[in-house]
Amino acid sequence: ELEKMRFEEVFNFTLHFQNIDSLSGIRIPSMIIQPYVENAIKHGLLHKEGNRELEIRFSYEKPWLNVEIEDNGIGRTASARLNSLKNSRHKSFASGANQKRLELLQKHAGNQLAILYHDKTDAAGNASGTVVKLSILSTSSSQSGN
Repeated sequence: ELEKMRFEEVFNFTLHFQNIDSLSGIRIPSMIIQPYVENAIKHGLLHKEGNRELEIRFSYEKPWLNVEIEDNGIGRTASARLNSLKNSRHKSFASGANQKRLELLQKHAGNQLAILYHDKTDAAGNASGTVVKLSILSTSSSQSGN
């Protein structure tokens, strides 16, 4: 809701849950999803004109918890081009910090994590957004029954 105030035009977001009856047994490592949501808003949607959509989907496919963050923004290539024009020496702190966080979680917390990026295109081959899929397998806590 706070991010909606930033946009002069429409910004909608939706949350979806699939195969999740109860959230009580599901554990998501701290600050794993937030940087990807922030990137979608700040780099994908902020520079887009017109209707802006952000969808976050949670699905549980034993033993994996999948989180998909999808936007209809300008895409990663156009965003990188805009960022390079602003500051050619800029290196994303969030991406590096999140990579370190993921490495630490895998090494010390017993989590297995996978991240996939998908650059969306329309029928004409133009960038039409990004999907980031996080898959989290927790070996340190039981997910049975959820």
